[in-house]
Amino acid sequence: MINNVLRSLLIKDFSISSSLSIFQKVLLIIFFNILLILASQVKIYLPFLPVPFTLQTLVILLIGGILGHVYGTLAVVLYVIEGALGLPVFANFSDLSKVSYTLGYILGFIPATFSFGLLLSYLIKHNKINLFNLFIAAFISVFWVFLFGLSWIFYLTNNIYLTLFHGLFPFIITEFIKIIISSLIIKSLYNLKNLKK
Repeated sequence: MINNVLRSLLIKDFSISSSLSIFQKVLLIIFFNILLILASQVKIYLPFLPVPFTLQTLVILLIGGILGHVYGTLAVVLYVIEGALGLPVFANFSDLSKVSYTLGYILGFIPATFSFGLLLSYLIKHNKINLFNLFIAAFISVFWVFLFGLSWIFYLTNNIYLTLFHGLFPFIITEFIKIIISSLIIKSLYNLKNLKK
């Protein structure tokens, strides 16, 4: 079922098509919501960092790219609401009451997903899909995650040096890699979509 729906997405566009039923749309939102929850559990903690390395930013770019800015954002909002309701969806199967330094990043997933879906829609509409443009779109989108994340850490610590050394510098290389991977995946899906036309 999921496979058929995803195939129809690739044939039509990178956003949920109006030809899909409400059930299929809901199914896709739930599927990618679960994917984000699973990506949250793939993490690496370093002793000196309060924020773990995860696959979340990679997945939110894929969510925004495949579901589009509206339905992709709904999938991520659902993820945040689940955590706020006490469901163990965040890293280490925690909920919103157990996150501290990572709260800003989690909230930043929402504008990041919306931004990437919107930018990708623009690139497709104007036939400007290439790796460079995808990289820039992904970079702009990930910027929102760090804007929210770093703002929250600064609010907690009131120390710009701790904020940057705990919340930004250790993640530059890994985020760069995830941006490249997401750009390659989206470009491959776009090429596949064109082949199926």
